[in-house]
Amino acid sequence: ATRELTQRLAKVDFVIEVRDARVPVSSAAAHLDRALRETGRQDRRIVALNKMDLISDAQRAAIVSHLGDSVRLISTRSGEGIKELMAAVVNEVQRHSPRLTSRAPPLPTSVAGLPSPTTRTAW
Repeated sequence: ATRELTQRLAKVDFVIEVRDARVPVSSAAAHLDRALRETGRQDRRIVALNKMDLISDAQRAAIVSHLGDSVRLISTRSGEGIKELMAAVVNEVQRHSPRLTSRAPPLPTSVAGLPSPTTRTAW
């Protein structure tokens, strides 16, 4: 699985890593860091912390303090933070690939994250 991830990352221009805002460190995909370094794409990732609606303002501030400003807090349930996340992704992609314009073909992007143990996933 790690080799497949590395091969896929070599083909994408950007990664959005989705973590659970309630457990932002332990929900990180450790193998993703390694694979991004191996492909030279460690600077082509934004961490999105989902379920921001389930944490307090104090927890939000602590997360940003610990993980930095590049972390984006979102709620896929309410939609809060999604537009800001997408704007940040567009800005980062344009920074790394300035030749891309709004008329460019679709950009290979990867969304990575570990499923929450409380989330039921149909395969």
